[in-house]
Amino acid sequence: MADTRLSRRAALGSGLAAAVSPLFGATSGAAEEKPLKIGVLVDTSGPASIHGERQLLGVRYQAELIGRGVQLDVRDTKGDVETTRAEAVALLRDGVDGLIGTSMPATAAVVAEEAQTAGVPLVVPTTVLPPLPPFAFSSAATPLQARRQCMRAVRGASARRTALLIADTLATDQALKVYAEQAAAEGVELVTVTKFTTSATTLTEPVTTLLEQKPEAVIVAAPPPFNGLAARTLRELKWPGVICCGPAAGHPGFLQAAGEAAEGVRVPAPWLLLADRIPDTVPNSWVVRAFVASFVPKHGPVGTFLGYGVDAVGMLYHAYAGHRDRQRARATLEHMTYVGVSGVFRMSPDNHSGLDDAALMTFIARNGQWVADGA
Repeated sequence: MADTRLSRRAALGSGLAAAVSPLFGATSGAAEEKPLKIGVLVDTSGPASIHGERQLLGVRYQAELIGRGVQLDVRDTKGDVETTRAEAVALLRDGVDGLIGTSMPATAAVVAEEAQTAGVPLVVPTTVLPPLPPFAFSSAATPLQARRQCMRAVRGASARRTALLIADTLATDQALKVYAEQAAAEGVELVTVTKFTTSATTLTEPVTTLLEQKPEAVIVAAPPPFNGLAARTLRELKWPGVICCGPAAGHPGFLQAAGEAAEGVRVPAPWLLLADRIPDTVPNSWVVRAFVASFVPKHGPVGTFLGYGVDAVGMLYHAYAGHRDRQRARATLEHMTYVGVSGVFRMSPDNHSGLDDAALMTFIARNGQWVADGA
């Protein structure tokens, strides 16, 4: 087990005496009975592969820091439900201790089903709707948190009439219900919902259709590179309104893909996105700084879903500290307070996501970089 004295001191200073945290710049010291075997299911090919590769980078980086105590078995889900199910079943048959996955909500649901049936703890590093099954947990913001923050960003920009441009793979009835509910709660009028397919190479047609409703703001719900393409298309059509993308726009490639069209785009994301300006008062500020100091010199810019991957590994590692009992690990996860790079997670039997609402901020793209809203 790595030396966590720094983590404990910082946790005590934040009023989080029972907290655990990631391991940066340290490797396993004491020998375990055997390495912790983690099956990792992400999109390394397919429409969301840019997204999945960043998650995987975070997973691998944290595992490397832990050292020989963690063994990863990575499988490509290809963004396909049946491929995901087959790979999840194969990993479970191989006797993994825990699972991490996937890159999209639809495939994450399949893995959650299989993990629950097998009684193997799963941490999902993407936004998924609660409630989660007893063996499933999340290291990401919930859709409710992300959409609430996006609606607040729209309202804060003095916009009311809002359109939703959403990838068809994300446009489930439940997801659309959350958008409608959060819009109503924040005094935002959701005037239209326009879907597009992730096989599209252009978004001109759906965006043109959406703009016929004369929205003052557009919320883009899509993984990269589609969120950047949406921003470019809106500006190419000379639409001057407010654009708010989901947390996936925290991918470093978004600013590059959107180019000048990124200017003014808002995104709800953890402080990791603006690590060099995180206030000392943020409970996980010390974790964010430690991670950035370790990661950036080797791999460059950080990003939202990369952080979710880092925290997924850390949660499973701490849940299995000193043992390899799946039921015990599940119980530990269910009562874990985890100070991660994405924020403070306070899990409970009623909340298997646990990320504090205050962990999400609104960031705005200015001159090719992110700044905090109001800065």
